[in-house]
Amino acid sequence: MILLKQSVARLKGEPGADRIRAEVKLDFIATGEGGSRSRRTTGSFAFAAIKDAEYTDHSDQLIEAALPADYVAEPRLRIDLYRRLALANSDAIIKEIAAEMADRFGPLPRATQALIEVSRVRVFAEGAGVRRVESESERLICRLAQPGKSGEFLKTGARFPRLTAKDPLKRLREIQKYLIRNQKSSA
Repeated sequence: MILLKQSVARLKGEPGADRIRAEVKLDFIATGEGGSRSRRTTGSFAFAAIKDAEYTDHSDQLIEAALPADYVAEPRLRIDLYRRLALANSDAIIKEIAAEMADRFGPLPRATQALIEVSRVRVFAEGAGVRRVESESERLICRLAQPGKSGEFLKTGARFPRLTAKDPLKRLREIQKYLIRNQKSSA
């Protein structure tokens, strides 16, 4: 039903209907509540990420992106904040939401910082014309919404860019910088 509404809006030429919605699937980000077995990586199940977390010590490399219940206690407020972050279409709006949360609830916990950074990755990806951002270990894969003469992926030379940071928050910022650098070349 949602897809139908989006298609009708595009056909009618409504403003913003043609906006690219980027999907972010990073193997070092977990979303959801509960133990590591019930977590989902951003976007969909990533069995490999969960399996790696269970069999090897990658606890410092897997981070949850969420609004913890002990940070925002009221479910209605958490849902509203998730909705606002999902609908944000600029970095300024995301920064405004983060500042509002810090003012209202105190310093952002690490999981909330990760959620903010993932939202920023999505916004920068949309600005760069990227439909999907994925990571496989240290490899970053950015699939373009409209492939050009250079192909359907953003690449550094002939290869996919490599993430060098080990800390998940630093990796998210590394992805943001890469997408910002490529905004002019792919837009």
